[in-house]
Amino acid sequence: LNQKNKMARPYTADERKALKKDFLEKYEESNGLTYATCQRIGISAETLSNWRQKDKKFDKAIKEIDERIGDMVIGKLMESIMRGDRSSIYFWLKCRRHWSETHKVEVEQKGEVDINAVIQELKETLKEDE
Repeated sequence: LNQKNKMARPYTADERKALKKDFLEKYEESNGLTYATCQRIGISAETLSNWRQKDKKFDKAIKEIDERIGDMVIGKLMESIMRGDRSSIYFWLKCRRHWSETHKVEVEQKGEVDINAVIQELKETLKEDE
């Protein structure tokens, strides 16, 4: 049942139905890895694309799997955040709150400025933020 060869015969309706069912099972098992799933069941990415365009129910099933996988990933991210993992916290802030690591510094100058003192003060302020 492999259509990699352009000369291969088209799948019968029963073969297509069985392959689509197999695809959905393997797709979820692989956590949404499309290309790996296609290879595993012996279809091309082009075949998958055609099936998704022509079969809205099949396409919807793939989207539902993607949604479940996305929920699982968010759950794992939130677990990391609850454990205090800074990388996860920063990632969430950047993605969900458009947070940036840039700092706005306002400087008011009167007379001469000791640049080394300013740098030291900035370093101390950044340490406090950690």
